[in-house]
Amino acid sequence: GQINSDNTDRKVLANMVQTLEYIVKKGEGQAKNFALISLGKLAGSISTPKLRGRIFDTLRTVMKKASYTSKPFAALALGLMGRAANGAADRDNIREAVRFEFVEFRGDPKNRGGYAIALGMLQDQKGSDALIKVLEDKSAEKRLRGACAIALGMIKDRKAMKAITKALSEKSSRELRVDTAVAAGLIGDSATVKTLIDLLKDPRSSLFVQGSVSLALGRIGDRRAIEPLVQ
Repeated sequence: GQINSDNTDRKVLANMVQTLEYIVKKGEGQAKNFALISLGKLAGSISTPKLRGRIFDTLRTVMKKASYTSKPFAALALGLMGRAANGAADRDNIREAVRFEFVEFRGDPKNRGGYAIALGMLQDQKGSDALIKVLEDKSAEKRLRGACAIALGMIKDRKAMKAITKALSEKSSRELRVDTAVAAGLIGDSATVKTLIDLLKDPRSSLFVQGSVSLALGRIGDRRAIEPLVQ
Protein backbone atom coordinates (compact mmCIF):
# COMPACT_ATOMS: atom_id res chain seq x y z
CA GLY A 1 0.00 0.00 0.00
CA GLN A 2 2.97 2.32 0.39
CA ILE A 3 3.98 2.05 -3.25
CA ASN A 4 3.74 5.38 -5.06
CA SER A 5 1.14 4.86 -7.77
CA ASP A 6 2.30 7.99 -9.64
CA ASN A 7 5.57 6.21 -10.51
CA THR A 8 3.98 2.84 -11.28
CA ASP A 9 2.95 1.55 -14.70
CA ARG A 10 -0.86 1.42 -14.98
CA LYS A 11 -0.87 -2.24 -15.94
CA VAL A 12 1.33 -3.13 -12.98
CA LEU A 13 -0.89 -1.04 -10.71
CA ALA A 14 -4.00 -2.85 -11.97
CA ASN A 15 -2.29 -6.19 -11.30
CA MET A 16 -1.44 -5.06 -7.76
CA VAL A 17 -5.06 -4.15 -7.10
CA GLN A 18 -6.24 -7.46 -8.58
CA THR A 19 -3.82 -9.39 -6.34
CA LEU A 20 -4.95 -7.55 -3.21
CA GLU A 21 -8.60 -8.10 -4.14
CA TYR A 22 -7.90 -11.82 -4.52
CA ILE A 23 -6.41 -11.91 -0.99
CA VAL A 24 -9.45 -10.02 0.32
CA LYS A 25 -11.73 -12.60 -1.29
CA LYS A 26 -9.77 -15.81 -0.60
CA GLY A 27 -7.41 -14.91 2.25
CA GLU A 28 -7.94 -15.36 5.96
CA GLY A 29 -7.34 -13.43 9.15
CA GLN A 30 -4.70 -10.76 9.20
CA ALA A 31 -3.66 -11.33 5.57
CA LYS A 32 -7.14 -10.29 4.47
CA ASN A 33 -7.20 -7.32 6.86
CA PHE A 34 -3.78 -6.06 5.76
CA ALA A 35 -4.83 -6.39 2.13
CA LEU A 36 -7.84 -4.17 2.86
CA ILE A 37 -5.63 -1.48 4.41
CA SER A 38 -3.24 -1.69 1.44
CA LEU A 39 -6.11 -1.19 -0.99
CA GLY A 40 -7.27 1.88 0.92
CA LYS A 41 -3.77 3.33 0.98
CA LEU A 42 -3.25 2.67 -2.73
CA ALA A 43 -6.61 4.16 -3.65
CA GLY A 44 -5.67 7.40 -1.93
CA SER A 45 -2.94 8.03 -4.50
CA ILE A 46 -4.56 6.55 -7.62
CA SER A 47 -5.81 9.17 -10.07
CA THR A 48 -7.69 6.80 -12.41
CA PRO A 49 -11.43 7.15 -11.55
CA LYS A 50 -12.30 3.66 -12.79
CA LEU A 51 -9.69 1.95 -10.62
CA ARG A 52 -10.54 4.09 -7.60
CA GLY A 53 -14.21 3.24 -8.07
CA ARG A 54 -13.38 -0.46 -8.24
CA ILE A 55 -11.47 -0.29 -4.94
CA PHE A 56 -14.27 1.71 -3.32
CA ASP A 57 -16.80 -0.95 -4.35
CA THR A 58 -14.58 -3.73 -2.94
CA LEU A 59 -14.09 -1.99 0.41
CA ARG A 60 -17.74 -1.01 0.75
CA THR A 61 -18.87 -4.58 -0.02
CA VAL A 62 -16.56 -6.01 2.66
CA MET A 63 -17.74 -3.40 5.15
CA LYS A 64 -21.36 -4.30 4.49
CA LYS A 65 -21.26 -8.07 4.01
CA ALA A 66 -18.05 -9.65 5.30
CA SER A 67 -17.35 -11.24 8.68
CA TYR A 68 -17.31 -8.92 11.67
CA THR A 69 -13.54 -9.15 12.09
CA SER A 70 -12.91 -7.66 8.63
CA LYS A 71 -15.58 -4.96 8.68
CA PRO A 72 -13.65 -2.37 10.74
CA PHE A 73 -10.53 -2.85 8.60
CA ALA A 74 -12.57 -2.10 5.49
CA ALA A 75 -13.93 1.03 7.19
CA LEU A 76 -10.42 2.16 8.19
CA ALA A 77 -9.25 1.51 4.61
CA LEU A 78 -12.05 3.75 3.36
CA GLY A 79 -10.87 6.34 5.89
CA LEU A 80 -7.40 6.23 4.34
CA MET A 81 -8.87 6.43 0.86
CA GLY A 82 -11.18 9.35 1.69
CA ARG A 83 -8.56 11.32 3.57
CA ALA A 84 -6.44 11.48 0.41
CA ALA A 85 -9.34 11.95 -2.02
CA ASN A 86 -8.99 14.92 -4.37
CA GLY A 87 -12.66 15.55 -5.14
CA ALA A 88 -15.29 16.62 -2.60
CA ALA A 89 -17.92 14.36 -4.20
CA ASP A 90 -15.59 11.37 -3.93
CA ARG A 91 -14.92 12.08 -0.25
CA ASP A 92 -18.62 12.65 0.49
CA ASN A 93 -19.55 9.28 -1.02
CA ILE A 94 -17.04 7.55 1.23
CA ARG A 95 -18.24 9.47 4.30
CA GLU A 96 -21.84 8.55 3.58
CA ALA A 97 -20.99 4.85 3.22
CA VAL A 98 -19.07 4.67 6.51
CA ARG A 99 -21.58 6.84 8.37
CA PHE A 100 -24.48 4.62 7.34
CA GLU A 101 -22.70 1.50 8.62
CA PHE A 102 -21.78 3.19 11.91
CA VAL A 103 -25.38 4.26 12.56
CA GLU A 104 -26.94 0.96 11.50
CA PHE A 105 -24.27 -1.35 12.96
CA ARG A 106 -25.50 -4.29 15.02
CA GLY A 107 -22.68 -6.41 16.36
CA ASP A 108 -19.49 -6.36 18.40
CA PRO A 109 -19.04 -2.81 19.77
CA LYS A 110 -15.25 -3.13 19.45
CA ASN A 111 -15.67 -3.45 15.69
CA ARG A 112 -18.02 -0.48 15.61
CA GLY A 113 -15.18 1.53 17.14
CA GLY A 114 -13.29 1.05 13.87
CA TYR A 115 -16.15 2.75 12.05
CA ALA A 116 -15.99 5.63 14.52
CA ILE A 117 -12.25 6.17 13.97
CA ALA A 118 -12.84 6.03 10.19
CA LEU A 119 -15.40 8.84 10.52
CA GLY A 120 -12.77 10.82 12.42
CA MET A 121 -10.19 10.21 9.69
CA LEU A 122 -12.76 11.42 7.16
CA GLN A 123 -13.58 14.47 9.35
CA ASP A 124 -17.25 13.74 8.82
CA GLN A 125 -19.16 16.63 10.38
CA LYS A 126 -22.48 14.97 9.51
CA GLY A 127 -21.52 11.98 11.64
CA SER A 128 -20.88 14.06 14.77
CA ASP A 129 -24.39 13.75 16.22
CA ALA A 130 -24.31 9.94 16.00
CA LEU A 131 -20.85 9.86 17.62
CA ILE A 132 -21.95 12.20 20.43
CA LYS A 133 -25.02 10.05 21.08
CA VAL A 134 -22.85 6.96 21.65
CA LEU A 135 -20.33 8.89 23.77
CA GLU A 136 -23.15 10.10 26.03
CA ASP A 137 -24.60 6.59 26.43
CA LYS A 138 -23.19 5.29 29.72
CA SER A 139 -24.50 1.82 28.95
CA ALA A 140 -22.36 1.61 25.80
CA GLU A 141 -19.07 -0.29 25.83
CA LYS A 142 -16.29 1.94 27.23
CA ARG A 143 -13.85 1.32 24.38
CA LEU A 144 -16.52 2.23 21.84
CA ARG A 145 -17.29 5.45 23.72
CA GLY A 146 -13.58 6.23 23.78
CA ALA A 147 -13.27 5.64 20.05
CA CYS A 148 -16.20 8.02 19.47
CA ALA A 149 -14.49 10.67 21.62
CA ILE A 150 -11.25 10.40 19.66
CA ALA A 151 -13.19 10.53 16.37
CA LEU A 152 -14.92 13.73 17.53
CA GLY A 153 -11.50 15.14 18.41
CA MET A 154 -10.23 14.34 14.93
CA ILE A 155 -13.31 16.01 13.43
CA LYS A 156 -12.67 19.01 15.75
CA ASP A 157 -16.37 19.49 16.39
CA ARG A 158 -16.66 21.97 19.27
CA LYS A 159 -20.29 21.13 19.91
CA ALA A 160 -19.03 17.77 21.21
CA MET A 161 -17.07 19.42 24.05
CA LYS A 162 -19.93 19.17 26.55
CA ALA A 163 -20.16 15.39 26.08
CA ILE A 164 -16.36 15.01 26.05
CA THR A 165 -15.93 17.04 29.27
CA LYS A 166 -18.67 15.08 31.01
CA ALA A 167 -17.16 11.73 30.02
CA LEU A 168 -13.73 13.03 31.03
CA SER A 169 -15.02 13.44 34.59
CA GLU A 170 -16.25 9.83 34.85
CA LYS A 171 -14.14 7.73 37.18
CA SER A 172 -15.37 4.30 36.11
CA SER A 173 -12.86 3.75 33.27
CA ARG A 174 -9.22 4.78 32.98
CA GLU A 175 -9.23 4.13 29.21
CA LEU A 176 -12.27 6.34 28.65
CA ARG A 177 -10.72 9.22 30.58
CA VAL A 178 -7.55 8.92 28.55
CA ASP A 179 -9.45 8.86 25.25
CA THR A 180 -11.56 11.88 26.20
CA ALA A 181 -8.43 13.76 27.32
CA VAL A 182 -6.87 13.07 23.92
CA ALA A 183 -10.09 14.26 22.24
CA ALA A 184 -10.06 17.50 24.24
CA GLY A 185 -6.47 18.07 23.18
CA LEU A 186 -7.25 17.43 19.53
CA ILE A 187 -10.09 19.96 19.56
CA GLY A 188 -7.94 22.41 21.52
CA ASP A 189 -10.78 23.85 23.59
CA SER A 190 -9.44 25.82 26.57
CA ALA A 191 -12.76 25.33 28.39
CA THR A 192 -11.58 21.85 29.39
CA VAL A 193 -8.30 23.07 30.89
CA LYS A 194 -9.62 23.25 34.49
CA THR A 195 -10.99 19.71 34.28
CA LEU A 196 -7.72 18.45 32.83
CA ILE A 197 -5.65 20.21 35.51
CA ASP A 198 -7.85 18.71 38.23
CA LEU A 199 -7.21 15.27 36.76
CA LEU A 200 -3.48 15.98 36.60
CA LYS A 201 -3.42 16.95 40.30
CA ASP A 202 -5.70 14.13 41.48
CA PRO A 203 -3.54 11.70 43.53
CA ARG A 204 -5.84 8.88 42.40
CA SER A 205 -4.95 9.45 38.74
CA SER A 206 -2.58 6.83 37.39
CA LEU A 207 0.63 7.75 35.57
CA PHE A 208 -1.10 6.62 32.38
CA VAL A 209 -3.96 9.09 32.90
CA GLN A 210 -1.58 11.89 33.97
CA GLY A 211 0.57 11.33 30.88
CA SER A 212 -2.40 11.51 28.53
CA VAL A 213 -3.77 14.60 30.27
CA SER A 214 -0.33 16.26 30.05
CA LEU A 215 -0.20 15.69 26.29
CA ALA A 216 -3.72 17.11 25.92
CA LEU A 217 -2.79 20.22 27.93
CA GLY A 218 0.32 20.69 25.81
CA ARG A 219 -1.71 20.50 22.63
CA ILE A 220 -4.27 23.03 23.90
CA GLY A 221 -1.47 25.41 24.86
CA ASP A 222 -3.22 27.32 27.66
CA ARG A 223 -0.79 29.12 30.03
CA ARG A 224 -2.82 28.03 33.07
CA ALA A 225 -1.36 24.57 32.59
CA ILE A 226 2.29 25.63 32.92
CA GLU A 227 2.56 25.59 36.73
CA PRO A 228 0.70 22.29 37.22
CA LEU A 229 2.84 20.65 34.51
CA VAL A 230 6.05 21.95 36.10
CA GLN A 231 4.93 20.67 39.51
